[in-house]
Amino acid sequence: MGLGVCGPDSPEFILYAWGANSPELSLPASLGFKVGGNSGINYLVLQVHYGLVDRYLDEALKDTSGLTLKMTIKKPTYLAGVSLLSGGSSAIPPRMRKWHIDADCLYNGQAVLHPFAFRVHTNNLGTVVSGYRVRNGVFTLIGKEDPQKPQAFYPVVNNVDIRQGDMLALRCTYNTMTEDTVTYIGATLEDEMCNFYIMYYVNDQTELSGKCDNVDSNSLNFPVDV
Repeated sequence: MGLGVCGPDSPEFILYAWGANSPELSLPASLGFKVGGNSGINYLVLQVHYGLVDRYLDEALKDTSGLTLKMTIKKPTYLAGVSLLSGGSSAIPPRMRKWHIDADCLYNGQAVLHPFAFRVHTNNLGTVVSGYRVRNGVFTLIGKEDPQKPQAFYPVVNNVDIRQGDMLALRCTYNTMTEDTVTYIGATLEDEMCNFYIMYYVNDQTELSGKCDNVDSNSLNFPVDV
């Protein structure tokens, strides 16, 4: 953990994730993820996280974890992608009923992104994760969810697009009333995490996504206290 799935220098990114007891995600027939060829994606890696490992020490229990992929050589009308907003290297103090971690980035890509699903992730202390598009100082909610619920991709709250010059903003909220020591953002269950995934499609198939450059996390004033 902490080195990535494929190694510390691998340009990896998440295509899809699913949590226990979550509903399935069905993509329209006109939408797909481009892999192989000149996509830059040469390998697909499946990572499975187990909560109760001791259960599988019983030889009578069989592990049937897996993921079924439908592949086609036919080019879809729209290409899909996933962008990750992440709040890192933060310290979360103990005995706080509501503590925020904020992060934002500036989108500089040429392609117009159309978000259609989102996913949130923290560990045990997270209570709410919210993601916004910020255009001309106006916050528009993309999605907000309790990370203690099944962590699947859910439909976006507002149908917005993301264009060059837009900001993407993330807020994670934690309750540390049960903690006696500082909690840090890290890669294990003893740490915390702050992630917001945006699943989107693009009309222009020549560019799947642009770059989102991190900026000062204190540069935006959130309009609501979530």
